[in-house]
Amino acid sequence: MKYISAFSLLLAPLLLLAPAAHATMVAPSSGTFTTTVTSLVPILSADGNSAFELAGTIVVTGTFSGSGPIAFTVLVRATGQDNFLGQFTCFCTVVGQSGSIVIGFTATGVFGVGNSLGGHYTILSGTGGLANLHGQGPFSGTQTPTGLQGVYSGRTLFSA
Repeated sequence: MKYISAFSLLLAPLLLLAPAAHATMVAPSSGTFTTTVTSLVPILSADGNSAFELAGTIVVTGTFSGSGPIAFTVLVRATGQDNFLGQFTCFCTVVGQSGSIVIGFTATGVFGVGNSLGGHYTILSGTGGLANLHGQGPFSGTQTPTGLQGVYSGRTLFSA
């Protein structure tokens, strides 16, 4: 019986350390983004609604620091409301780790330069030092003559 108790006392500290070895730390994320649209292709027009495919580049600062290609579809309704759906690849540095991440996003707004939009982003995948990065959060911005600009926030974590 003494041997079992002594053995249990030796294992107890190890059991307390095991969850910490696999723990992840959720951290806030925030920053700015600017997109420049270089291609706008009409793909649909019916009943006052129009859809466009857009492509270009995005520059991100803050928690995510980098740039890359962006592609998205915009549905502009007859009412002027627009819906965005797209993704971009950021060749980024995040908390000292470098690699690329693919981020998907959706947004809504009212079509037109100077008008605002708001949406949500999710990290879909990563490579290199960002292969285990996960995150999501809201963003808001303004439509500019050449694209979009705005701010993002949210939560990120590196998984084990």
